[in-house]
Amino acid sequence: RAPAAGPAGAPAGAALVDPDDARPFADVKAALVARFEEDYVRALLARHDGNVAAAARAAGMDRKHLTRKAQTLGLRGRRGGDEDDA
Repeated sequence: RAPAAGPAGAPAGAALVDPDDARPFADVKAALVARFEEDYVRALLARHDGNVAAAARAAGMDRKHLTRKAQTLGLRGRRGGDEDDA
């Protein structure tokens, strides 16, 4: 059986951070969180064919929050369902 994939398709157990990275903890953490958010939102929208309402439901988050996050990341989804609170 193949090992589970880690972040960004890396093998499970792969280091998240370069051991030679000399940046402060807060900077490294911010970069990792930003990468996670972009990867997560991109995959979420792809899995739901760009349908923001369906993606937000699947993620357990408000559609407007997901829309803002996608816009901040420069990603685009398509509107679908739940248009009554637009």
